[in-house]
Amino acid sequence: MPDPGYPVYHSAAVFAGARSVRCPLDAAAGYRPKLDALAARDLDRARLMFINYPNNPTAAVADEPLYRDCIAFAAKHGLVLAGDSAYGEIWYEEPAPPLFPTARAAGAAYIEFFSFSKTFSVAGWRVGFAIGSPAVVSALAKLKNNLDSGVFGCIQQAAAEVLSGPFDAVMERTRAVYRERRDILAGHLSRAGLEFTKPRATFYFWIRTPGGMSSIECCRLLIETLDIVATPGVGFGPGGEGYFRLSITTGTDTVREAGRRLETLGARLENG
Repeated sequence: MPDPGYPVYHSAAVFAGARSVRCPLDAAAGYRPKLDALAARDLDRARLMFINYPNNPTAAVADEPLYRDCIAFAAKHGLVLAGDSAYGEIWYEEPAPPLFPTARAAGAAYIEFFSFSKTFSVAGWRVGFAIGSPAVVSALAKLKNNLDSGVFGCIQQAAAEVLSGPFDAVMERTRAVYRERRDILAGHLSRAGLEFTKPRATFYFWIRTPGGMSSIECCRLLIETLDIVATPGVGFGPGGEGYFRLSITTGTDTVREAGRRLETLGARLENG
């Protein structure tokens, strides 16, 4: 599982009776997996490898060479490659490439998950789909058939209605809202002197903690002095220490107000 990464990769492995191994992401290389950092003794027993692009929490975007490297690595070690593309439609300047075209062409053992919950801003509606190689999709179908009886029918119908009709218009409107919020917050963060990379995708900002603070110390300061709720980076694994995550899923006016408050952070730090 990637480090930093979505915590449920670890907990799901534990529930399945497996042991998770963290694969560090290289911040200097755009949060690419450091595949050579994985120990041979772990790879000998490994069966499944998660990758997540566009990435939560870092907002990093993959390219085809990254996918090719992961596909070759998975094939070498007999791994099923699981791509989490929950944020694949939340992009700004250029579309975020999915895994499946490259994996399919390579004949890889893979599966890629997509989420309408994030795409259509209906997080409580747990609905999505998966694309993968036949053997892996068949295994998922067997598991799902014995765990549940499917997503509530009208929710599936609602998703299908958008897909078959106004999908492009809905996504253009959605991305426009997030793009405005992204640009607003990025401007405030820059004026606040905080270190970050402007997101090319997702609705997350991954921000270096100021003054060498730990991620928990920083988030405590934000909530106690600015009434801003942020997620400490260490919650995404050891590789997230020294960062915090902000989300722009709240209203535009709230994002703007939070940005104004963040501009006062430097003065507050100087005053203790």
